[in-house]
Amino acid sequence: MAWPETVKSLNTWLLNRFEKHLADITKNLEGDIRYQKLEKHKSTISAGNPLVKSYFHHLQNGSTLLCNGFILHNQDVTRDIAEKQQWNYFRRCVVVWSDSVKLRYGGKPQDCPRLWQRMEQYVVSMARIFKGFRLDNAHGTALAVSDYLLTQARKANPTLLLIAELFTGSADLDALYVSRLGINLLIREAMTARTPRDLSSLVYCYGNGEVRSVGCIEPCAEHAESLIVRPYEQPTTLLVPTATPALFYDCTHDNATPAQVRTAMDALPNAAIVCFTNSAVASTRGYDELLPAQLSTAKEMRLYRLTIEQSEDCASTVLGKDSPSIAIIMEYGNVWEEEVGKVEIRGSWDGWQQAVELQ
Repeated sequence: MAWPETVKSLNTWLLNRFEKHLADITKNLEGDIRYQKLEKHKSTISAGNPLVKSYFHHLQNGSTLLCNGFILHNQDVTRDIAEKQQWNYFRRCVVVWSDSVKLRYGGKPQDCPRLWQRMEQYVVSMARIFKGFRLDNAHGTALAVSDYLLTQARKANPTLLLIAELFTGSADLDALYVSRLGINLLIREAMTARTPRDLSSLVYCYGNGEVRSVGCIEPCAEHAESLIVRPYEQPTTLLVPTATPALFYDCTHDNATPAQVRTAMDALPNAAIVCFTNSAVASTRGYDELLPAQLSTAKEMRLYRLTIEQSEDCASTVLGKDSPSIAIIMEYGNVWEEEVGKVEIRGSWDGWQQAVELQ
């Protein structure tokens, strides 16, 4: 092929590649702006609220660090989102967290010995203190990194309980992470259900099927047999594959509250259904207090106050120092009967004015 034709062909290939990248960049920027500025109603542009989030941290010593994050609908969660030839940050595919940094581990300790050694020291020290770990965005960390660090942690604490937030979108990938890392429980969320049918499906799935989905009293015969039959007389049972047990949340810190996506009246029945599910269950601070919105785990700077204020109608725990304006944050909803068959709930979010009737 002649030299001019070769250059032209190469330029055409590069131009097509650039145009695909540019189309992705435009689409992702538009999606980010629509969500951050329109859906979240923060349309005012300022230094503290730029048009799009920065992908970098600028430290006082002059260093610049890349923000960590995740990719919506990621098709290959086993790969590092900042890996070479991925182009995810360049194409603005990454939804960044402004409070954490993307670390360059590589694929093995030899790729960055100082980082692997430092993180190993940290993880092992935590394993000696705590009974278990919660892996946030477990699929956002390379499998080789998690495998190595958790192996070292289990050497220090062989009974370490491992709970993971794992949303790969694939049962096969979930199984890969569970078997490779030895995950004990997977975090699952009741607030992801959009209809009663969705919630019943979650309870059925995480509650171990049709018979045991919702908590019940087991037949006495089962206990009687276990007392009479000696271990060596029990018939052998064929092991079959089962789903990894769930840690079923009524609401996590990442979910919107019932008041935001359903109705405030749904908070109590939603919690009751989760509580009765035949699985490990959990909640997040603020749900029991019926907060209208979740507290930010990254931006909330107010501290707990040790005193508890008592009044005729309510007991409240107030956050912050001498700041009654934030009593709403940790106010306990007051429930009482005003007449037979009618229960209402009020809260400090509106000065205890409007009553919400519980059905």
